[in-house]
Amino acid sequence: MPSWLTAEIVIAIMSMFVAILALGTTIWQGKVTQTHNKLTVRPYLSCHVLVSTHQDSAGVYINNDGIGPAIIKAVSFEKNGVVLSLDDFDYKEIFPQLNFGHFHFNIIGIPGSILPGQMQWIFSTTKHKENATLIKDILSSLKGTTLKIEYESIYKESFVFCQTFFPNM
Repeated sequence: MPSWLTAEIVIAIMSMFVAILALGTTIWQGKVTQTHNKLTVRPYLSCHVLVSTHQDSAGVYINNDGIGPAIIKAVSFEKNGVVLSLDDFDYKEIFPQLNFGHFHFNIIGIPGSILPGQMQWIFSTTKHKENATLIKDILSSLKGTTLKIEYESIYKESFVFCQTFFPNM
């Protein structure tokens, strides 16, 4: 053993080795925690067509089934090559079959948010129990229509929800 390698130096080297391992473990644990936090507040949007006469309303709504808020960046409908945004009422042009006197059309503000567990109607009616043709109007107007929603999590992760309604109907 060399004369400069004393017990104090060996202890100092081992202490430095343990400190470097502890630092590496702390950095790794920080990254794992950050990944976990991002996953625990991730929004998950879904779209539903509700046409039951057993419900108070019929129509189309978006729901946030995730745990974190969905920060809406853009929402649009596309049908027959025409793309219209949901942040103004022009999107009603895609649905000429719907009698606007019976349907309520909603604007989704951009930027906006949908909280976890919250639902947002795109369009709805409460007259479907009295007028059964309104359900057929909803289904026929949605045929081949694509809904696209661009949104973010609170961690600025970008997501795109895209759904085509009844493509083979």
